[in-house]
Amino acid sequence: MILLMVDDEPIIIQTLARSISIESLNIEKILLAYSAEDAKRYFLNEPMIDLVMCDIEMPQTNGLALLSWIRAIIRKQVVSL
Repeated sequence: MILLMVDDEPIIIQTLARSISIESLNIEKILLAYSAEDAKRYFLNEPMIDLVMCDIEMPQTNGLALLSWIRAIIRKQVVSL
């Protein structure tokens, strides 16, 4: 499973990434995006992302708008945590 984590605050996203038990969740790779635009680039270049953890309050494009964009692009169910 590939996990994409999106948050505009680097310390938060890095701490969360380190605290996730990748073995128990069967996560092969964690991708970190520091903005909605970074996350969009990941989706365009890495279409096999399985799970998204996204901050809701981010500058420019908020997390809900990003998740709507992802859903429209890949037409898969996206889980917001």
